[in-house]
Amino acid sequence: MEIAVDAVLSNKADLILKGATTTGQLIKGVLNKEKGLQTGNILSDVLVIETKERLTLMTDGGIVLYPGVKEKVSLINNAVAVAHKLENPCPNVALLCALEVTNPKMPPTLEAAELTKMYKKGQITGCVVEGPLALDVAVSEHAAKIKKIDSPVAGNADILIMPYIEAGNIFGKAMTYYAHLRVAHVIMGAKVPILITSRADDAWTKLHSVALGIICT
Repeated sequence: MEIAVDAVLSNKADLILKGATTTGQLIKGVLNKEKGLQTGNILSDVLVIETKERLTLMTDGGIVLYPGVKEKVSLINNAVAVAHKLENPCPNVALLCALEVTNPKMPPTLEAAELTKMYKKGQITGCVVEGPLALDVAVSEHAAKIKKIDSPVAGNADILIMPYIEAGNIFGKAMTYYAHLRVAHVIMGAKVPILITSRADDAWTKLHSVALGIICT
């Protein structure tokens, strides 16, 4: 891991691909305070899902456990950076929850409302942010119309921000193993993109992830 970090710091490498080491060891090396690749930003995993209609990004299903408002700002920024690299200049960001209204018993809905206010105040830029939104409303114009949700993001989400890691992890694997969609993912927030493809990923997913990492450099 130290060799990989040194290669980046000496401009001999443009990204890091996990090999035999564990994800924990890799992240520990990247975040080393004395000689790491920290930028001050939170690291997060961005999954890109290819459908017939579009490329949809989702975060985070692999790194950030239970993000609050501050962490979700970083999740948004990291995902927006990937969207920009994929030539989407102003992606629609949906803050996913179980429903479209705030509920004190459901913290993600309160966080989504606060993040939406931050966006409207100009504190989050380079995208359009809306939430809380349920998944059906975020990706289906028909569902948004039936539920009478009037939002530029509703039915047209480019980036899905998950409320917590379990939701992101399960959603990402469902897209892979049930929907059989082509996916790729990259960790953003460090000085260079980081690839942590799973041992269970097929060759195409690994290849697409490498390509995504190169695009994001």
